[in-house]
Amino acid sequence: MQINDQIYSNFKSKLDSSNHEEEIRLAWATLIESTLHIKGIHAEEDKRDMSFNNVLIEFKDHGLFHHSKESKKFIEATDQRIKKYVKRWSKSIKKPQSFFIGIVTDGVDMSLCQIINNEVKSGNLMPITQKNTEYVLEAINRQMRYALNSSTLIDLFGRNSSIGTSLIKDLFQTLEADLSDKQTNKTKLFYEEWGNLYGQVADIAAWKKKSMLTQLGFPVNSDLSHVLFCLNTYNSIIVKSLAAELVSTTDIAAYSNFSESLYLTDDESLLNKINEQVEQSHYFEMANIHNFVSEVLFSWYLSSKNKSATLIDSLRSLYEHMSLMNVNEHEAMRSGDALKNFYEDLIPDALRKTLGEFYTPDWMVQYMIEKLPSIEDRSILDPTCGSGSFLLEAISQKTTYFSKIGMAPDKQLAHIEKEVVGFDLNPLAVQTARVNYLFSIIDLVKRCPGITIEIPILLADAIYAPEVDKDSNLYTYTIGSKVANLTVSIPKELVDSRTDLVSTFELLNNHISNKDSFNIVLPTLKLKFPKANSSFFSSLQDTYDRIQDLHRKQWDGIWFQIIANFFWSIELPKFDFIIGNPPWVRWSSLPELYRERVKNTAIKYDIFSDHKYHGGNELDISALITYTVADRWLKKNGELSFLLPQEHLQNDSSSGFRQLSIKNDYLQPINIEDLKSLKIFKSAVNKPMIFTFVKTEKAIHFPVDYTIWSNVNNKKTVNPNRNLIDIKKTASKSKLKIKPLHNNIRSPWIFGSADDLSKFDKIIGEPTYKGRKGITTDLNGVFFPELLQRGTNNLVQIQTRPEAGRKNIGDKRKAWIEDSLVYPLIKGSSNIQPGYGTYDPKLRVILTNTGIGSKAYEEAVTKMNSLPKTLNYLTGFKNLLEDRSTFKKFMPGAPYWAVYNVGEYTLAPYKVVWSEIGQSLKASLFTDVNGKVFIPDHKTYFAAFDNIHDAVFLMCILNNSTISRLVTNSTVSTSRGDILKHLHLPKYDAKNKLHFQLVNEFLKSKKVDKKLNDDLTDRILF
Repeated sequence: MQINDQIYSNFKSKLDSSNHEEEIRLAWATLIESTLHIKGIHAEEDKRDMSFNNVLIEFKDHGLFHHSKESKKFIEATDQRIKKYVKRWSKSIKKPQSFFIGIVTDGVDMSLCQIINNEVKSGNLMPITQKNTEYVLEAINRQMRYALNSSTLIDLFGRNSSIGTSLIKDLFQTLEADLSDKQTNKTKLFYEEWGNLYGQVADIAAWKKKSMLTQLGFPVNSDLSHVLFCLNTYNSIIVKSLAAELVSTTDIAAYSNFSESLYLTDDESLLNKINEQVEQSHYFEMANIHNFVSEVLFSWYLSSKNKSATLIDSLRSLYEHMSLMNVNEHEAMRSGDALKNFYEDLIPDALRKTLGEFYTPDWMVQYMIEKLPSIEDRSILDPTCGSGSFLLEAISQKTTYFSKIGMAPDKQLAHIEKEVVGFDLNPLAVQTARVNYLFSIIDLVKRCPGITIEIPILLADAIYAPEVDKDSNLYTYTIGSKVANLTVSIPKELVDSRTDLVSTFELLNNHISNKDSFNIVLPTLKLKFPKANSSFFSSLQDTYDRIQDLHRKQWDGIWFQIIANFFWSIELPKFDFIIGNPPWVRWSSLPELYRERVKNTAIKYDIFSDHKYHGGNELDISALITYTVADRWLKKNGELSFLLPQEHLQNDSSSGFRQLSIKNDYLQPINIEDLKSLKIFKSAVNKPMIFTFVKTEKAIHFPVDYTIWSNVNNKKTVNPNRNLIDIKKTASKSKLKIKPLHNNIRSPWIFGSADDLSKFDKIIGEPTYKGRKGITTDLNGVFFPELLQRGTNNLVQIQTRPEAGRKNIGDKRKAWIEDSLVYPLIKGSSNIQPGYGTYDPKLRVILTNTGIGSKAYEEAVTKMNSLPKTLNYLTGFKNLLEDRSTFKKFMPGAPYWAVYNVGEYTLAPYKVVWSEIGQSLKASLFTDVNGKVFIPDHKTYFAAFDNIHDAVFLMCILNNSTISRLVTNSTVSTSRGDILKHLHLPKYDAKNKLHFQLVNEFLKSKKVDKKLNDDLTDRILF
């Protein structure tokens, strides 16, 4: 809100020449009408000096406040007038007292007031200046305090709001300037360390980056990682400011009206005050809320020497509007939804999906907590807590129970701090969760004057935690980026006491800041730890020297704070329950440095797959998190309940997850709820399950209860805002059982009814058939061309298909080649149906080799040399062909045009083919087209036969309904693979009447009669 200089000058002149409140009232009325164009101002109505909508203004004669809130007339204006009118008005129009805006002024000074719980909370007593008057006019223009909810936060501070747009732009300009600065600076340090956590952003495809940047309002050539860092910084500013504003409404605060105080601070002091009060947590410490702000990565902009010219103005605007928030009415914050929705609006869906960030819907949080045995007097941990949804629900249930039994507020807080704990590796998530946690307990805190609290949300890693060396009694831990790569050694006796650890680190950090050598601090350490031996001090010196070396390079300011956070998790006791929704991120998508650091942990738990070339290193990180947290933080007989990918039960990549044992303990599944048919995450298609197990010393037993959710209210998509009671009433579920396919628990698990499982047992065993993967080319647009026409001399004209693959092969290109290597193509699920398969007559495949290995390659080269036109066609793509991943990894010595997954079986005359992808199993028979056999592509699997009767027999068997359920219930729909490797099926026997009848019926009718086929195959199999 800006006032015309002339209008303000006239206003101020009238005030300066006034003596009585009536003159002051007229001056304000003229100002309000001329600047805000507000009509219908009520003067002296119902004994109120001035009012309209939800704003009340009380005037006193000129100068009677005497520049003091303790003056008689100030107290009269607030306590006797504003308070009385607000209470009366609030009751009349049925709005909370805290939504009204009160203003008192004596023509010299002015103050904004709010009524909270029948008590006046007056703001700063501000001299009437142009800036301060603009601030008060903004409050008047608002006409009531902002409601604290997600929609208001988004409207006021969202990415597309005027405040959000300007401040994010300022942060981005500042960051770009700092990162391009030739001098070392803290911004580079903080960005580098943040990038160590979020390196996977770099792996997003270029076209996706451009789309995201456009959506975010940035030039398409911007660095997306830089943009995300600025968005995270902005979000951090918002959540910490909200927390400070909340504290300022309570009696525990050192001073009230936090945001207003920042708004009124002069330009030179504003950034220092933000740094001191917020980033260094002094404001919270003075309120006895300890270690509330411990992530420092997002404070980089405060120390920048390249600040945007408008950065301070943008920050001031933020605090101006934040001061008008009605944080006292914070019901919307209790579930964490407000900050969750704000973040979802700030970061586009596609970007959050890439980062593996999916917020769990409230109804699912409530459901999973509800499924646990009574949590009222038991401890609960969420080791990947995000914004803290599970913790907030646990707090809600505990406070309801504690209040019911009459527990004192201080006792309630003690229980909650001890029993409801979370941590996360993302510093922004940690800060957001701490803010949400504070909002959920603030009413208890208000009732406990002088109490000291520490929000038990840790910046810690659920996988990569410090471990003690039993020989040296030292914890050794490596943190930081490749540039910092800081390895620290901390004595166990120091780690065992968080109080000693924090105070020691503060001491060391102060001496490093003073550029002292370790010898200067050593006497103080010896006094602090009189019983410590020489190795205790030498290990601390080693850590001190390493951090001091980084300090000399200006790579400093954060290390002791980060180390203290990571070591806090070691002190935690084991918990009765562990619950949450860990991130779902593929191993290959993790930052390289992080992969290297956690690799030994994965090996320790034997979590990698047994299948080297079938996803062994494509482990989903959620599997590893499950094991590390169950081992380190779950009590014996404690329960863990996670929302995990359902694929863990059947994917080859997750065979290590399915072992369910850690040392001498077993992770006995209690129940599994399959949610893969539902869409429960907004803007994400995934296949979740609720996996619950108990940690026990008893060997695992099967089968286990397995519940499938098929729909909610006859819909697959579940509204995230639906009420849990309604969802439970309208959910359609099937109660089944699940167990491993074989005696080996690491094998895929299969679910079904008791009758189905009994049938499945009869055909599960040593395979009698071999499944093969279709041809892999890694350049389908070249190898799978369109057939245009046939010519003379056994030539065919083909055309490349640029749309057929991810790699850019250029525009469509025509060529005449020899027909010798050209075959009809089986192209995925669209060609598969029970009976004879279909094909696209226009599509062909160029089969350059029929085997893998030196001999097969030699034969292929000889053949290719006799086909000059085909060789010339492929030579035109030589660079692309040599760059294929499969060619480089698995085909040493091969000619550059060779293809993979081929053998004698590729040219077999009869093939039974099924798709790698599909909701249910279908099998087709393929023979030939004009003497040319069909070649399956890499999205299909097949069994090869020389005899049509053998092929027809297996095709009919695989189209049996029970077989279809067996395959569907034991494989992942997106990677069926070799479905035959677990099936002990009969081979065709012409002397067996049922076998003969089955094959003969198909050969006569040329189709599969579903009912007849099930009847005959059931009799054969069962």
